[in-house]
Amino acid sequence: MKKFYLALLVPLALIGNTNAQAPAAAAPMPTAPAEDVISMFSGAYTNVTVNTWHTDWSSGALEEVSIDGDDVKKYTNLGFVGIETVNPNQIDATGMTYFNIDVWSPNFTTVGVKLVDFGADNAFGGDDDVEFQVNYPGLSQNTWHTLKIPMESFTGLTTKEHISQLILVSENNATVFVDNVYFSNEDMVSPAEPATAAPDPAIAEEDVISLFSGVYTNVPVDTWHTDWSDADFEEVMIAGNATKKYSNLSFNGVETVGPNALDVSGMTHFNVNVWSADFTQLRIKLVDFGADNAFGGGDDTEHEITYDAPVQEQWISYHIPLTAFANLTSKEHISQLIFSSNGTSTVYIDNVFFNTEEVVISEPMTAAPDPTADEANVISLFSNVYTDQAIETWHTDWSTGSLVDLQVEGNDTKKFGGLGYVGVDIGIANQINISEMTHFNVDVWSADFTTFTIKMVDFGANGQYDGGPDDSEGIVTYAEPAQGEWVTLHIPIENFEGLLANEHISQLVFVSEGGATVFVDNIYFNNDDVTGLNDIKANKFVMYPNPAKDVLTIQGANTIEKVTLYNTLGQQVLEVTPNIETANINVEQLQSGVYMVNTVINGEISTAKFIKK
Repeated sequence: MKKFYLALLVPLALIGNTNAQAPAAAAPMPTAPAEDVISMFSGAYTNVTVNTWHTDWSSGALEEVSIDGDDVKKYTNLGFVGIETVNPNQIDATGMTYFNIDVWSPNFTTVGVKLVDFGADNAFGGDDDVEFQVNYPGLSQNTWHTLKIPMESFTGLTTKEHISQLILVSENNATVFVDNVYFSNEDMVSPAEPATAAPDPAIAEEDVISLFSGVYTNVPVDTWHTDWSDADFEEVMIAGNATKKYSNLSFNGVETVGPNALDVSGMTHFNVNVWSADFTQLRIKLVDFGADNAFGGGDDTEHEITYDAPVQEQWISYHIPLTAFANLTSKEHISQLIFSSNGTSTVYIDNVFFNTEEVVISEPMTAAPDPTADEANVISLFSNVYTDQAIETWHTDWSTGSLVDLQVEGNDTKKFGGLGYVGVDIGIANQINISEMTHFNVDVWSADFTTFTIKMVDFGANGQYDGGPDDSEGIVTYAEPAQGEWVTLHIPIENFEGLLANEHISQLVFVSEGGATVFVDNIYFNNDDVTGLNDIKANKFVMYPNPAKDVLTIQGANTIEKVTLYNTLGQQVLEVTPNIETANINVEQLQSGVYMVNTVINGEISTAKFIKK
């Protein structure tokens, strides 16, 4: 089956991922009558046959998990996943009016849903294949979303008699839980207004400047509907919660002028909840009147963000980095907020506020650094750089915690979750003689470990662990290893005290405390004294710490000619010309977020991701 790479609308709404990493409750139970449903996956219905929920061309990992007693699909590090109902299991959805799916994520920014019909020949690649993808940007994190998608929204899906693929997409390698995947034949109904209030924000009040929210103390706002607005405005109550309602919204101005101008230079994000049954576009503009606090004074700056095809009929929580308002070069005199839509839509608005927060990264954004030891001097257990020897298992049945094989920036990586200890069984037939090796190496990354221990076990001359006098093991422990960055451990074999022999290495045990999540890469022995920061390939560089708050250090193999930083919109935010091999870059003035770093050495450009705390 063909591999797919799917283009997405790239949203600017990045929603904080500081909350739970899995849903506490099951997805809501669907209520459509069973006779009106074709179910692929749901505990509420009898499911049709699905060939696979994770094709071999998928990006990311699949786990079958239980949430509050309900079976759920968990996709980790999701780029795109293919789900197939191919011949003879293709689905005839011609009589269906909706495609339904429940999704939950601690960190997604967009979900894409693609349906593919293989046509009458029931084969991929025929002239009658059709497909269409619907994108949902700006979904709130840490809550179940029931996506009830009208089949007519899949406009390019001109036939629906041979549905053979469902493809789910997330552009930021998110973790996504999925339940209740089904087609239904239900009356098309659009509610006139939201049935529930917008979700209450959970950010601490001391970190917030609020314009409108029942959760916080609000600053003065001159008007929520300027006389130059092109919209109708009402103050309404939704489930007992005060809400702004804009009808026939073309554009609407909200003003905080003169003494009420807002200094948000210490904030990192702009937030708003919106709900509409019929909008097809939403635009948000911030305007700073400058030091003279007057419109048109020559120092005004502004920037507008556009969201196409926002999800309808449910609350969307937009959590927008202020760095996304790239042309808003001053943020000390915010005087206007302008909401715009397609001119005929009704849009409900709540929880309008700015906030500041530290960037919390729970998974590595960049791959572990490639080791540079010569392969002739290496015995590798796990690394994309070397040829690995056979391993019986990376997760023995006596291990605690879980193992997921995933990719970070295209690099194979082991993820041990809920780690207490995990046994790596090299196997009797695969025992390693490391008598000629000098070092054990491993790259580790964790956002929450406080200790990391490595145990190495030699089964002795008889090759069996039997507690005999020739069995031995050595332990090395690292207290308070650096969090949120790759740590390269280059450990002399002699440091494994208690390891009396080294010709029959049969087990490794990785240990941490408190159920930490630890990512592991580049596990190998070598007889070369190469160390981490000296392993810089020609024209490449190393960068640390990452994330950084004040100073980012970049070390090159040769003179660093130029360093340029770009934000997520591709806009240049910083450029320096160090002309030295080790450069200390002041990044204190940057907003928290993710940046791309281009470094020029010997006229060649190398690129890496950098996270500003």
